[in-house]
Amino acid sequence: MGLSAIALYLRFSRWWQQERALARQKSGEKGAFSLFDLAVLCSTLIQGMNNIVTKLILLHFHPWVFLVFRNTLGVVIGWILLWQQERQLRPLFRAWKPFFLPGVMGRGLSSICWSLGLLYTSASNAALISCSTPVFTILYMALTGQEAMAGRGWLGIGLSIGGIYLVVTQGQGLRISSADVYGGLLVLAGSVAWSYYLIMVKKRIGEKYSVPQVTIFSLTTGLTLLLPVGASQFPHQSWSAIPPITWSLVVYTAAGNMILASLLWTWGVAGMGLNRTVIYQYLTPVIAVIGAWMVLGEPITVPKILGGMLVLGGIYLAKRR
Repeated sequence: MGLSAIALYLRFSRWWQQERALARQKSGEKGAFSLFDLAVLCSTLIQGMNNIVTKLILLHFHPWVFLVFRNTLGVVIGWILLWQQERQLRPLFRAWKPFFLPGVMGRGLSSICWSLGLLYTSASNAALISCSTPVFTILYMALTGQEAMAGRGWLGIGLSIGGIYLVVTQGQGLRISSADVYGGLLVLAGSVAWSYYLIMVKKRIGEKYSVPQVTIFSLTTGLTLLLPVGASQFPHQSWSAIPPITWSLVVYTAAGNMILASLLWTWGVAGMGLNRTVIYQYLTPVIAVIGAWMVLGEPITVPKILGGMLVLGGIYLAKRR
C-alpha cells in the first residue's frame, strides 16, 4: 500500500508541475483560490484528523510500538521520495550530525509525549493544546533576545497560556481528574519539544538543505530514540488483536500526515508566502474538535470552545507583536 501511494504521488507530481505556473499566477490575484490554497487546505484537513486516527490506533497498539512502525514507515517512504528527487543520496548520509538533537527532541521525545498524552486526554483537547506550539517558539525567541517582544505579544502569550489551562482543566480547576491533567501536560511537553525542533531546523532550511531534506533527516535521527524505547514493548504487544483496518490507519498517519501533509504545506508556502498560508493553521483545531465529536463522540464543551479561542487569539496577538 505504501509503495502504491508513492507511485500515485510521483504520477500526480508530474501533473502538479505542469499546473504550477498557472496556479502561481492565480495566487497573486486578490481573493483568488488557487491550487496552492487547495494544497494547504488538504494538508490542514489531514493534520486535523491525525489525533482522531491516532486515538483509534491506540485502541490496539501500545503507543511506543505504534510510533516505531509509523516513523519507520515514514522514514522509508521519505527516503524513497528523496531519492526520486535527488538521485544522489550518498552525500546526504554525511549530513546527519546537525539534525541529531533536533530529531531526537522533535521527532522522538515530542512523539512519545504526544502519543502517551492521547491515552489520558481526548483527541480534541490534545489538538487544542498542540496548536499552542507557536507560543513557545515566540516565547523562546523573546527570552533569548533573538526577537523583540512588545506588550501586545506578551498579552497574547498570557491569553494562550490561560486558554491551555482552561482546556486542560475543562473549567473545573483542581477538581479535574488527574488523568486529564497528566495527559494534557504530556501533550504540552510534546509541544515544547516540537517548538525546540522548529527553532533548530529553521536555521538549516534555505542555507544548505531543502525542507524535504530537513524533514527526512530529522525523522531518521528521531528513530534513534524511538527504536530502543519501542522495542522494549514489542514482547508485550498483542499482535493477533490488531485488525487490518488499524494497519491501514498506521499507513495513513505515516504516508499521509508525516509525508504528504508536510509536502503539501511546504508547496503552499512556496507558492503563496507564509502570511497567506498561516491563516489555514487556525482551521486545524477546529477540524480536530468537530471530527472528534463526529467520530469519537467527544463532547464540545463551553470551556473547550473558550480555551481554544483564547489559545488561537493569543497566537494571533503574539504573531502581530
